[in-house]
Amino acid sequence: MPTGLVTFTRQYLSVSPKWESLKTQLTRLHITCKGTIEKEGHGMLQVDFANRMVGGGVTGQGLVQEEIRFLINPELIISRLFTEALDCKECLIITGTEQYSNYSGYADSFRWECSHIDDIPRDAWQRRCTEIVAIDALKYRSLMEQFQLEKITRDLNKAYCGFVRPGVNPQNLSAVATGNWGCGAFGGSLYNYLRQYSSEVSMQVSRPSIKLYDFLYERVSRDREQEETKCGPGDCTFTPSPSPGLSDCL
Repeated sequence: MPTGLVTFTRQYLSVSPKWESLKTQLTRLHITCKGTIEKEGHGMLQVDFANRMVGGGVTGQGLVQEEIRFLINPELIISRLFTEALDCKECLIITGTEQYSNYSGYADSFRWECSHIDDIPRDAWQRRCTEIVAIDALKYRSLMEQFQLEKITRDLNKAYCGFVRPGVNPQNLSAVATGNWGCGAFGGSLYNYLRQYSSEVSMQVSRPSIKLYDFLYERVSRDREQEETKCGPGDCTFTPSPSPGLSDCL
């Protein structure tokens, strides 16, 4: 008889930070093209860039970041039975799922490889110590649409909702393991990610650090003859502005 437990928590952001008045330095950001969220992100909060209807096309023909995660951790699929569409200030936090499969590829190249034995320890509630947060991204029709002030504010609030834990000191929370904003399929760029996502995590109102697993970053890393980039205290500053520019995050 199964003895484990999986919990599903729908979280709502009742009060948003005043982003326009914040100016703070990025603390710890690590970008790499090596590894995956589910493997190298052990012990971190793992991001599922979800559809508003969590699970996306997992029971249909979808096969990108969210669908793959739901397939290798199939206990996630049950969330589709009781989770209504996420609002702009809502997220879904799932704790305790097991990984049952290993895979290779992505989208058309996706392949099941073999069974996976999940040896991640359990907590006092008998949940696997795997915490996944589903936060949905907007689908952008053009590159510049993502830099509209209302879109930036929406995504900042969405990420903050997913990362913050009311009543818990941010420095006592784990780092965040993630990929590109919207997993890349929704048109979000790495620049958008740095602008909206990693910067707000680093301002110590939600999480102390972040690790970005970006397979697209390999194109950049080849040119720069490196496989990862680290940004430490004092290297980057976050300053929201009505007309976002590259200088806002670098």
